[in-house]
Amino acid sequence: MVENKALNVTVGERIKTLRRKYHMTQAELATAAEADRSYVSNIENGQRNASLTFLYRICQTFGITLREFFEDESFMEI
Repeated sequence: MVENKALNVTVGERIKTLRRKYHMTQAELATAAEADRSYVSNIENGQRNASLTFLYRICQTFGITLREFFEDESFMEI
C-alpha cells in the first residue's frame, strides 16, 4: 500500500517540476489553477493533499492529461 505522505511528496514534486519547466512562479500557477499561492506551496512541499479539481486545473495549465501527469516515472518509485 502506498503511504499517503510519499504520494503527497511525489505529487508535489511533479507539480514543482512542471511549474519550473514552464518558468512559472507559485503565484502564477495559483492564479492559473484558481487556488491560493499558499495552497500551491503546501502541495509542492508535500504538506497537503491535492484535490482532484486542483490536479485537473494543473493539467489544463500545462496542456497535459491526468494520465500523463501520473505516467511520470517518479510515480513508479512509490
